[in-house]
Order: sequence, then structure tokens, then C-alpha cells
Amino acid sequence: EPDGVRQQLRGTMLLGAMIRMLEQDAAELRAELAALDRLRTTIVSKQDALQKLLPELHAEKQRLTALLAEKDKQRAHLSASAKAEAQEIAQLAAQARDTRDLLSKLRERHSQFAALPMPQPKPQPQPQPLRLADGLPGAAAPVPEVKPTLAALHPPRISSRRFSESRGQILQPVIGRIAEFFGGKDGAGGTLHGIRIISRSNAEVVAPFDGKLAFAGRFGDYGELLILEVGDGYHILLSGMSHIYGETGQNVIAGEPIGRMGTEAGTADVKEAASQQKRNALYVEFRKDGEPFNPAPWIASRKIEVSG
Repeated sequence: EPDGVRQQLRGTMLLGAMIRMLEQDAAELRAELAALDRLRTTIVSKQDALQKLLPELHAEKQRLTALLAEKDKQRAHLSASAKAEAQEIAQLAAQARDTRDLLSKLRERHSQFAALPMPQPKPQPQPQPLRLADGLPGAAAPVPEVKPTLAALHPPRISSRRFSESRGQILQPVIGRIAEFFGGKDGAGGTLHGIRIISRSNAEVVAPFDGKLAFAGRFGDYGELLILEVGDGYHILLSGMSHIYGETGQNVIAGEPIGRMGTEAGTADVKEAASQQKRNALYVEFRKDGEPFNPAPWIASRKIEVSG
């Protein structure tokens, strides 16, 4: 009998240990079920919040699509306007007797456009920034506001520097030496209204100052001609290039490549060599209200090499 009691006691102890283990497992299971229930509730809540946001997100997508379409429309309009402007200026160039007449026509055209009222952009509704519902990841930070703007289609001038205040600071448009000076003989019985810079073959020509290409193309005996409008009635004329890169109406900044000089073939003939040298000469004029003035004092002195 003592053995039977011991066996009974042992069985009771084992049963108690198993019950405690089962109770612990049951408690852990209940905790996991509760966590799953809370997670399910959170998921449902977030799904509801996302469903509520979908119409707003769809409306925002439509608004952005409309803005992009308007931007494309404006870009196409500007492209067409630029093409029409280039054609109109080409017609003015065909009618002009000389560069003075061409500049006069360009200034007159500019004055006519300046007198016109500026077009007012369509008012755009101010978009409201989207905010995620409470409980969603990132709810504390609003979605960045996208402001509609077409300003990028009208880039401002890169520099606020005025040409009239830049004497001695203008870039020399091509590397080389000044061989002919303002007021000297032009070789045809007249007087030079600018300077000639002898460069190497295929030398790159850069914009001497920030401005707008008022004219870019062939013009009479000048060949390829660039007229850079630099503000306050000042213009820079460049000719003698074999190629020009810019287009009429294009904005350029100082140092930007706008053309290239011609090639030079070797020759033993003195006259032919002189002719080739002239072909690699960039002619530069500075004008104020159509009247030429000496460019040399305006060009940065460290860039000038005077021929000896």
C-alpha cells in the first residue's frame, strides 16, 4: 500500500505540472490571439483610411495630368512663337541695307513689343496638401505640396550685371590677337567700326556677355552674323565664323559656345595665306543705340593680345 500511495502522489504531481504547462500555453495562445485581433483591427482601419484617400489621390493625379498637358501646350506655343519670331527677323534682315539698318529695325520691333501689355497667366487653384489619415505610416508629415508653375518656360537672366557697368570685364569672344582696331582702315576705303581678332582654325567662339541673340544667321557680306542684345540699348555684333550654334531668340550666358571659326589649309602663297588669315578673323562690333564704339577698352585686358 505505501507503494500505491507513492505512485498516486507521483501521478498527482505530474498531472499538476502538466496542467500548469497547459495553462501557460493557453495564456500565451490567448495573448497571440489578442495581438492578431488587434492587428486585424489596425489593418481594417488602415484599409478604410486608404479607401477614403483614393478619390483625393485620383483627383490629385488628374490635376497633375492637366498641369503637364498645359505645360506641353505652353511649350508648343512658345516653340511656334520662337519659330515665327525667327522668320519675322529673317524677313527684316532680308530688307535691311546694312547692319545699322538691321539694328534699327530690330530696335523698332523690340519697342513695339515692349509697348504691348504682358499676357496674364491663367489663375491656378492653390492645391491643398494631402495628409495621410491618423494611424498610417508617415501620418505626421504632409505630402509635399506641388505648386503649378510655368516659370521654367521663361528662364530669367543668369546674371544681374549690367553691360554699362562692365567696362574692362567683357570676355574676349575668341582666343587670339587683335590685328585690326576700331577706327582703322577696313581695306575697302572705309573705316573699321570694330576690331578683328585673328584666331587659330576651328577656334571656339563664346558669348562675351549674358544676353539674347537678336539675330543669328547669314547677312550680306558679313556671312554668318550674330547680334547679341545685352540690355540698355547695347548690342554686340560677331561675324567671320564658319558655323554658328545659336538661334534667333535664344538666351545665352557669358562663356557659352555660340560659334566656331573656319579651317585653315597650309599654303606657300603669301596672298593665299593672307586670305586664309582673314578667314580666321573674328570681327567684333559694340554698339549703343545703333552707334558703334571702340570695343577694346571693354574687353578684359588679360584676354587681349595686341599684335606687334
